[in-house]
Amino acid sequence: MATETLTVDFSKAFPLFPLPGVVLLPHGVAPLHIFEDRYRAMTRRALDGAGLIAMASLMPGGGSGAAADAEADDEPPKLRPAVCLGYVSQHERLDDGRYHMLLQGIARAEIVKELAPHEEGFRRARLRPLGEPGADAEAVAAAADRLLKRRAELDALLADPELQKLAAVARLNEWLEDALPTEAVCDVVSMTLVQDDALRYALLAEGEAPRRLDAVLRFLQKTRAEMRSAEDAPRDAGGYLLN
Repeated sequence: MATETLTVDFSKAFPLFPLPGVVLLPHGVAPLHIFEDRYRAMTRRALDGAGLIAMASLMPGGGSGAAADAEADDEPPKLRPAVCLGYVSQHERLDDGRYHMLLQGIARAEIVKELAPHEEGFRRARLRPLGEPGADAEAVAAAADRLLKRRAELDALLADPELQKLAAVARLNEWLEDALPTEAVCDVVSMTLVQDDALRYALLAEGEAPRRLDAVLRFLQKTRAEMRSAEDAPRDAGGYLLN
């Protein structure tokens, strides 16, 4: 699970890749197929530079389609402010110019200002880091202590026999490293298990790690309760639920 440490220069503009139904989180990976001309250009420029692309998501009801902002539109769909800055960790350029790539989430950020589209058509924005540790050393230490105290609760839930019945939870326990920081474990669990778009975006947009952990713990507890409730529901002789 270890990833290369990258230094991000937030003074530069970043390309935006808005994709409906996809919310990337730090420590997560999004497999992408790049086929539109403007996003092929975006990918080429990213690969020629630092390899960074900001994965954005649309405001609810903001459209559909590959990038949901067709060039013919007078006004492109509005984007939600929080984005995940990603690094192109692997890529393959196909003979026709399309790309297959893996975008590794590395940092939370928020859109400060969307700029005019690049001359090759893709959207761009100025970003700032979201949830960076502040200058208040006491507050940072308190947050770290809160995470450490609740790590045991997170580990216990992931090892819970009921939740272990979920294949995704069993796989998580196989490859999560004990030494992985709680904040990273929280993001990996969220990326793997949380399918609800609104909740996943809320976890991306939340800058405070202890609050993200609280949300993940509630999600796991709710999932466990729902599984137990389903098992306790009355069934007929064939195993079907009785209404």
